[in-house]
Amino acid sequence: MKLNNYFQNGMMFQRRKPMPLWGYDAPGTRIAVRVLRGTEGLAQGEAVADGAGRWRLVLPPLEASFEPLRVEISGSEARTLTDVLVGDLYLAGGQSNMQYLVDWAIGGRALRQDHTRPQLRMLWMPVDPTQNGVNIAQPQEEYPHMRWSNGADEAFIGNYSAVAYCF
Repeated sequence: MKLNNYFQNGMMFQRRKPMPLWGYDAPGTRIAVRVLRGTEGLAQGEAVADGAGRWRLVLPPLEASFEPLRVEISGSEARTLTDVLVGDLYLAGGQSNMQYLVDWAIGGRALRQDHTRPQLRMLWMPVDPTQNGVNIAQPQEEYPHMRWSNGADEAFIGNYSAVAYCF
C-alpha cells in the first residue's frame, strides 16, 4: 500500500471541509481509514482499490484544533500518520517575491530560531517540478519531492518563503 506523497506525518487538513485521502494498493484491496484524537474516533471511511490499484475516500469535515490527530490506514499493510492537524490552509504561490527566503529577511534569523509555532504547517513543493522528472505537460497524480514541515523546524524555516511564513 502506498499513500499519495501529500499525506505525511505533520500534515494538515482544511477545517470544515471534507477530508479526501487517496493512494494505491493491489486491485480489489479494501482500505479502511480512521482518524483519532487520543483514543476518541473522530472520522472513518472505507474504499476499495480499483483495477489499476487506485483508491480514494472522503472523510467528513472536522473543526480546527491544535491537538494532533492520528490517521490509521489499513489495506494490504497498515500505515499511521501522526501529528496531523486540522486548520486553515492557504496557497502561497508566485514568482520571485515568493522565493525570498526567511533567512534573507530582516529579523529572519530570529524567526528561524523561534520555536513557538509548531502548529504552523508548511508544504514545500519543488519550484520547477521538471527538475524532479515530472512531465508538467500531463496531469500529475504525484509530486514525489514535496515535504511537510512545521513552524518549529529551524532548518526548514530558514529556506522557506518569507512572505508565506510571515503571512
